[in-house]
Amino acid sequence: MQPNLEAFFAKYLNTTLYSDHRSIQMYPLYRSRFPIEIFEGLCRELDRSRKNLGERMTLENEAAVQLYMNAIPETIMSLFCGRLTNMPEHMLRGRIAESGRCDFTITFHGRLTLVFIKLKESVIQNPQIHSDIVAQVMADANGANLFNKNYNFDGIPIRAILTDGIGFEFYLFDFKIWSVLRGVGSPEAGITWQTYPRIALPTSEHSPNYLAQLKVITEVIFDEFIDSYIVGLKAQMDHSLADLSSQSIPNVGGVVHREPTGFWAQPHAQATLAGRLVREAHRM
Repeated sequence: MQPNLEAFFAKYLNTTLYSDHRSIQMYPLYRSRFPIEIFEGLCRELDRSRKNLGERMTLENEAAVQLYMNAIPETIMSLFCGRLTNMPEHMLRGRIAESGRCDFTITFHGRLTLVFIKLKESVIQNPQIHSDIVAQVMADANGANLFNKNYNFDGIPIRAILTDGIGFEFYLFDFKIWSVLRGVGSPEAGITWQTYPRIALPTSEHSPNYLAQLKVITEVIFDEFIDSYIVGLKAQMDHSLADLSSQSIPNVGGVVHREPTGFWAQPHAQATLAGRLVREAHRM
């Protein structure tokens, strides 16, 4: 891991055993279930990709992998009815290290970066190369935070997904306190068959476990998107309240502050309830 990055996030790295990406501490991952017909549609799109491009292990570059797995983020975003939008190949320019383009940058109406997906042709190599890739994710997250700062939303949590189309790693950044956490699942959350720090698909699409594990991964991604959407609504609500506190209207004997309209409070409450229900659905 690059020394300057390690210095920024040092408070939240456990370097007792490792001094590389393995020193990142954990946060719990969950699954949010969606209707089986949604998953079946996603599978049909992935099957079309396989027929057009070939099986995942035969793909030669990251551009092909991006086209291959496009159905996953596109299907999940469609469930938000246009409230989450993608800015593909968006450049995230940070200050702490060299940053770059992200294959999928998920935003709240194009004004608030919430999640980005970083594709690599191969992630699992030796710890040093893996750490360099994770450091790039950190730099991109800093770029996402600066993007949000342009709209006065810097400091909100930002999620990142690092994948090579087979294994998926999940990261959570909070630039108010400069923390980085790595997601890990549990059997209690309905997330099994993972090799830390990844949740992985079988290498062959013909494996008998492939569809079951694909469903786990897509529902973990769905949960991350829901959490990020709630964060986006909360940021908008807080921003609106801050604006109100600085506005006033004339009144007899002085001025009074404008009252909040509840425009963001209701959708935030509804999204929070929906997120809780779909997360709990696996227990049913």
